[in-house]
Amino acid sequence: MSSKPEREANVFAAEILLPDDEVIRLINDAEMNFFRAARELYVPPELMDFKFQILKNRGYRLEAPLNATGDFLKK
Repeated sequence: MSSKPEREANVFAAEILLPDDEVIRLINDAEMNFFRAARELYVPPELMDFKFQILKNRGYRLEAPLNATGDFLKK
């Protein structure tokens, strides 16, 4: 389990580094998958998972193949 400040920092980073339109464009590409999109955007898959959570809260239907915790950068 991660702390609330860690989670908030990860959500902030996901918002700054991953524009909604860019993530949606990549995910809608038939050739793209979750992990490849993360590589294309130069972010760890865990950060992409945080962005997916944000987009899901905005009404997008997305499922990430992992469930990242806030302390993923410690590893």
